Amino acid sequence: MLLANFRFVILFVVLLSVGNLHAQAETQITEDPSISKMRAKRKEYRESTDYSFEGYRIFVNIFSNRKDATKFQKQFNQRFVDKANCQIIYDEPNFKIYAGTYILKAEAEIMLGRVRQAYPTAKIIRMPVPYDLTASKK
Repeated sequence: MLLANFRFVILFVVLLSVGNLHAQAETQITEDPSISKMRAKRKEYRESTDYSFEGYRIFVNIFSNRKDATKFQKQFNQRFVDKANCQIIYDEPNFKIYAGTYILKAEAEIMLGRVRQAYPTAKIIRMPVPYDLTASKK
């Protein structure tokens, strides 16, 4: 009797296993067209020239006229060749001088140490910085 029950259990397990193997099927996922459009728009936005993210710049100086700001920019760029490019950003009514564009604060702090030797009032500012896609593709 015990052997008959054991055979029945083994037969049941084998049939159940074969049934499960046959029941497995492939799943096909279809994407809604609105999701595809959203992905395309997001990719287009990221590839646009005005895409920015929160990064860091070094605030170096401020001027009330463009002539003085441009003169300072040339001096700064000569002093820090290939280390940090200096940019003039007009923030009405002033022309603010920022050096570099950094993703990590640690990078900005390293450059700040160098800049402060010449300009002791320089400081790190967190602000939106443009994302340069050409730099990341190299």
